[in-house]
Amino acid sequence: MEQAQLHNFSIMPPLNSIK
Repeated sequence: MEQAQLHNFSIMPPLNSIK
């Protein structure tokens, strides 16, 4: 599960940061 999250982070910037 943690690995999948890391992949998503790499592909797209953290939505929390944008908000």
